[in-house]
Amino acid sequence: MSIALLILLSPLHVFVDGTSPVRLLLLGAYLIALAIVLRIRFREWSPVLQKALRITAFASAALVFALSLFMQVWVMAAHDIPQRSFAVFFGNDEISSTRLTHTHTGKVAMAVITAPFAQYLVPVMDTGGALSESFNDILPILTAVLFCIALGTSLLAAPVVFHGQRKRYASFVLYGLVAFIVLQKSIDGGIANDGAFIALCAYAALLFLPARLFVRTLLIAAGAYLGGMTLLSAYGFVWGDGYALGSVFNAIILLLVCLALDAARRNDVSRRVAVSLALMAIVALGAKAYLDIAYKVAYLAAPLKPDASFVAAYPFESSPGLPQIGAVGRLAVFAADTEGARTLGQLIDQYHLPYWYQPVSRYEGSCSASTDILRATFTVHTPQPVLENTHTVPGLAAVSLVPLGTDARGWTRYAGTLVMHPCVPRRWDVVREMMREVGASRAVVFDFMMRGDSVPVSGDSGDK
Repeated sequence: MSIALLILLSPLHVFVDGTSPVRLLLLGAYLIALAIVLRIRFREWSPVLQKALRITAFASAALVFALSLFMQVWVMAAHDIPQRSFAVFFGNDEISSTRLTHTHTGKVAMAVITAPFAQYLVPVMDTGGALSESFNDILPILTAVLFCIALGTSLLAAPVVFHGQRKRYASFVLYGLVAFIVLQKSIDGGIANDGAFIALCAYAALLFLPARLFVRTLLIAAGAYLGGMTLLSAYGFVWGDGYALGSVFNAIILLLVCLALDAARRNDVSRRVAVSLALMAIVALGAKAYLDIAYKVAYLAAPLKPDASFVAAYPFESSPGLPQIGAVGRLAVFAADTEGARTLGQLIDQYHLPYWYQPVSRYEGSCSASTDILRATFTVHTPQPVLENTHTVPGLAAVSLVPLGTDARGWTRYAGTLVMHPCVPRRWDVVREMMREVGASRAVVFDFMMRGDSVPVSGDSGDK
């Protein structure tokens, strides 16, 4: 994907966060489906059916949120992992990270739905396969069924919601955006992630309440969200001040956009108020998009350093015509010694690399000539004991594991130490491959700390 298109799509990342472009395509597909369904003549539906559609649309989405939260708490407790922790699961050739404020346990629904196409989707998105192995078949199937019901009824309920509204374009954007955020966050993020709670309350207001109560509902929801984030931060559940600020910023932008669209669709709101809200929403959205674009440009425009910039890619992703210096398991590592490409972005485009993984190390960003090695400590649980407690890939990485007993599920617990070359990118893929090399294709890693860090780090966990 070109840099220009990435920049154009940056504003949408406020609502549909993540690195893979797939979810942006899904947003477009949902809005197209919504436009088609709105052609249905709802007058032929009985009042009982209309009410049932509203209730089912909201209840099924709320249940998916509840199941995702339950599975998040359960899987952490089952592995004796503190609920505040950030954990990364390996399995089914996938990497799935999860924490309370951005849970991916709901993605087990995707693992069920997309199972026939997994071989095509795994290279470009996280389908939840790594987490699905931690649950019996009932919870993933139940989550998938409820999600499909929530998706279908969110579309079928739209004609009922839109009845009698004149300014249908503003209503269409408002309902489509809110409904899609609810659906996406229910399986990818959870109720505590960004503006998920605000979106769910807005969804309920659109389905059940008169338009005049929409603003009041949103303001109450925003107050409850800010109070909840304050409590989570106070008790250490929010991972870092930067993440908390970013999450609150996204929620405020969603609130402003919803208020602006609501003002645009109503006849009892003055034009001055509607324009003022629209300007506030545009400024806030523009500021966040600018930060997103600045980050992308800084990464992609970083100059290549032949002696310190490496490329990491799997064979099924790309086969760059670069000198290979080694491999960590299946992950091949190449030296960024190429003619024509002067920046990371040019190299990514030239060799069609999967940019969402940040496959090229950035000199002075992810590595430095003054750093000999990177050292990390972590705790890892595996369903069976590993075949060997140490493994070394000369010049690239080495891992050592010390047994610590078992967790509540009977998995073997190890204290791990990883040392690696500082310029090898995709560090979570390196961890995954090193664990595979010692015989642990399934594992859960947490308390991952780089040397000198005071808090656990997530890095690029493969969240697509």
